[in-house]
Amino acid sequence: MQKKSLLSLVLLMPILLFSQLKPVKKIIDTTTAFNWPEIGLAYQDDVNLSPDGKYFSYRLKKRWVADGQRILQPVDGKGKTYLFPLDIKCFFSKDSKHFIYYSQNKLTDLSITSGEVEIIDNVKNILIPDKKKGELLIYQLEGARRQLVVKYLQTPEKSMVIDSVSKYALDKKEEHLAILLTKEGHTGKNLRWFDLQTGQQYEIAASSEEEIEAFDFDNSGTRLVFTKVLRQNKSGRTIWLFDALTHKVHKKADSRNAGLSIGEFISSKMPFFSDDARYIFFRVEKSKPVRKETDYVKLDIWNYKDLKPKNACFYPLPDTYAFSASVQEEKLVRLENDSIRLLPSYRKVGDYVITANYIGDQYWKEKVAAGRHFWLVSLKDGSQARFNIVSGCRQYYYSPNGKYIVYGDSVGGKLDYYSFNTLTKETKNLSKYIPTDHLTFTTINGDKLVGPNFLNDVVGWLSDENAVLIYGSFDIFKFYLSGNQKPENITNGYGYKHHTRFALAYEGSLGENLYNSKDTLLLTAFNGENKYNGFYSKCLSENSHLDSLSMQPWIINAFGKRIMPDNDHMMYKGMPPLKATDTDLWLVKCNSTNSAPNYFITNDLKHYRRLTDIQPHRDYNWYTTELVHWQQYDGKRGNGILYKPENFDSKKKYPVIIYHYRELSHKLYHYDIPEPCSDIINIPWFVNRGYIVMAPDVFVAENGSGPGAFNAVASAADWLKTQSYVDENKIGLAGHSQAGFQTDYIVAHTNVFAAALSGAGGADAITSSFITRGCGNLRFYASELRMGTIWEHLDLYLENSPLHIADKIKTPLLLFHCMKDEAVPWELSVQLFIALWRLGSPAWLLQYDEGNHSLLTKRDVLDYTTRLEQFFGHYLKGQPPAEWMTKGVPRELKGIETGLKLIKE
Repeated sequence: MQKKSLLSLVLLMPILLFSQLKPVKKIIDTTTAFNWPEIGLAYQDDVNLSPDGKYFSYRLKKRWVADGQRILQPVDGKGKTYLFPLDIKCFFSKDSKHFIYYSQNKLTDLSITSGEVEIIDNVKNILIPDKKKGELLIYQLEGARRQLVVKYLQTPEKSMVIDSVSKYALDKKEEHLAILLTKEGHTGKNLRWFDLQTGQQYEIAASSEEEIEAFDFDNSGTRLVFTKVLRQNKSGRTIWLFDALTHKVHKKADSRNAGLSIGEFISSKMPFFSDDARYIFFRVEKSKPVRKETDYVKLDIWNYKDLKPKNACFYPLPDTYAFSASVQEEKLVRLENDSIRLLPSYRKVGDYVITANYIGDQYWKEKVAAGRHFWLVSLKDGSQARFNIVSGCRQYYYSPNGKYIVYGDSVGGKLDYYSFNTLTKETKNLSKYIPTDHLTFTTINGDKLVGPNFLNDVVGWLSDENAVLIYGSFDIFKFYLSGNQKPENITNGYGYKHHTRFALAYEGSLGENLYNSKDTLLLTAFNGENKYNGFYSKCLSENSHLDSLSMQPWIINAFGKRIMPDNDHMMYKGMPPLKATDTDLWLVKCNSTNSAPNYFITNDLKHYRRLTDIQPHRDYNWYTTELVHWQQYDGKRGNGILYKPENFDSKKKYPVIIYHYRELSHKLYHYDIPEPCSDIINIPWFVNRGYIVMAPDVFVAENGSGPGAFNAVASAADWLKTQSYVDENKIGLAGHSQAGFQTDYIVAHTNVFAAALSGAGGADAITSSFITRGCGNLRFYASELRMGTIWEHLDLYLENSPLHIADKIKTPLLLFHCMKDEAVPWELSVQLFIALWRLGSPAWLLQYDEGNHSLLTKRDVLDYTTRLEQFFGHYLKGQPPAEWMTKGVPRELKGIETGLKLIKE
């Protein structure tokens, strides 16, 4: 027996020794978080790929610290790697042999193969063209001569140097320059046209008494619009047109031919061409009254006929008015006045625009039935005709030739897309045979969007078929503008059937993209069930197959406008694939739960090879994610993410914090950066400290935002209590902004939570709906929260006002708000705190003097994070409370005592 015991001990020793030597994962502290390495930014503009696909450059910096570097690295890992300052403007030459960058007034040309550099000092600014990037560079030198250098990298003999340049602009085709010349010691300016292809130049305008202010090209690069103003009279502004084909200059507008009223003058805002260059749009403003008296009655008069409350910060009254001028004719049309406004649209082409009566903040007049009217205005002659829209819409789209206007409208309660023929004045319902839930913006799991349903965006146009591509709820549709052919689902209905949302991988300018029927679209996709992200391709020809390229458990490109829910700003979105211009190679950036954002290369968008491997989390107790489901109180399936510590032990009992804000399950495979808290709780921060965090999806119910949150969150808490690894008495709750209000509502209707955090919320829908700043207004409650007006549904407003039943709140509640919050007024948190204070209920209000809807300084962020740890640590972990929680901090000790000291028994 002794030998056996001795043998067992010997066999056990290596295991004991290994466990002792195994490194202990560290706690993420503030120093670690502030210096967390981060690769790139959220957008692809931060990375470059050489045309031959052999080199790429990217940024590597620390999260909260202005410290890092730009790295130039070979794709195959075999060449030399170069390091540069972090914030440089850079690009590759067209032949991929040079890397050119600009930093601290120096322009440097690096030969990638030899390492030799050519440096140009005293560079004031640079312009890197888009279409001719790598072959053309424009920069200006400091000094009295103010030289502008137009440098051709491949054909240096074509380069030119121009003296005395004060301002310049490059046309969209990158073939012409407009340059404003001002010689030293002279007041006069000379506006000149330079043809970069031929080297020819023309004088457009010269003036000594007038100042040439601004100028811009049309899309073709053959016309220039510019403004001139008298030096002694800024209201005497005029608008001019230069035609490079005829070399003629015409005055298009002044205060007389525009028919301006007394006190009106042409605005300094830059005039611009319509997309088809047939019209020039400019703005007119009114002289602002000047108060001469210093001793006057400080009085505002509020009138029931006002279009907006006197102190409302949203929906400002118009201060300028739109006009149009025909390029070919001497015709100006006034498009706006105090009561009529031009509606936004994509692709200002054709002879018509749409206007509507201005309603200010009177949202209840948005529908035609309530007094909103729309007009079709001719840019040719200014004639108007009523545009028959029932409900109004978010956006209007003009077809490339201006013949059709595409818009959404609700007729008989059904949302549809319509086309309006500007020539025949016929209106066609394009989507009448398609169910609304196939068209409207919906949430990822297929439920209808919070708030009123609305239609999606126009993707682009098929010029050879007179058709338009439009995003549906999941799929992409092709509608024929004439309305005489059945629409086609170009993604073959796969999206709706499989809860997979499609969007263009390269969205460009939505509403302006042009295609033909033989083009192949690269699509990004997100599956709302398994949360995979990836790519598909689809040829636009009829009956072509939808090809799946790759779908994986990661975030690779979430930049499609409607790929993710509307709170996707809180995540790394990857990036649209960056293609090497001379070869089939794409650079992508991916992240997943256990892999930080890094760059990969692929030649088919199916197979990927890692290029960078920045993984700072490996030294710390990280988190794992799990998609969980439970039955909500309404009988529907609940969805959420369970974040567990990497060293999770199923035999232990863990405290849990439920963090909620609308939808969150799309972040199942997302890499969350650890950092101190500035508003919401940071998930890696708390999981690293031994908490489990749950993030359920929350949707607005028919009876308001509060009941919808209660349905999802409280039922999730019930499910958690059934899990063996959860301490059922130590479940906390945290929400910010809308979720802050929802937290107030939830704790007023259940005592299941041991502690709760409510950040920047509002506990009284009635009071909130009449506050004229931030989200506290009636529009927010009536529209976004689907509650109608208070006079229509007083019961819903009372139901969604937990302040009125504050006596039911027994959960220790920590309120947080910044006094300068411009989104949700801080007084709303004060209301609830005063109620709980009077009731003697355990509540605290962290009121920060600075910040906005979130905290903005390191000092405040560190303070807030510490107090959150102490609050949840006390109620969910049994740690000693801090002095600020027990004794408080008197007002006279503000800035002297922090109250952060723990009180030990």
